[in-house]
Amino acid sequence: MSRDAISRYARRALVWLVVVGVLTAGAGVLYFGTPHRASDGSVASVEADPNVTVTEQGGTYTLEPSGRESTAGLVFYPGARVHPDAYVASLAPLASEANVTVVVPKLRLNLAVLDQGAQAAT
Repeated sequence: MSRDAISRYARRALVWLVVVGVLTAGAGVLYFGTPHRASDGSVASVEADPNVTVTEQGGTYTLEPSGRESTAGLVFYPGARVHPDAYVASLAPLASEANVTVVVPKLRLNLAVLDQGAQAAT
């Protein structure tokens, strides 16, 4: 094989590698960018509970006991590909019964590993 043929083969292989890489990255962003959400009405049912105050800001949810000072706080990182609203109904008893303020932050691409040290907006 001549040098020109090898060079042509290498360029072609490089182009295909880039194309496959771009398609793989795009598929990954699409996959992780479509998280599992809360079921219909689950957040609304917690918002209707007079014992819990639900605040949503920029995708981050804060659950606080209504009418009293919380005794503790918890930052709950959502699982991979799970939107923070999916945890509101499950974590509401902590706020209403255990008197705990719970913050569920919105994470980049819905992956905690990409947003280590995420802080709730104040």
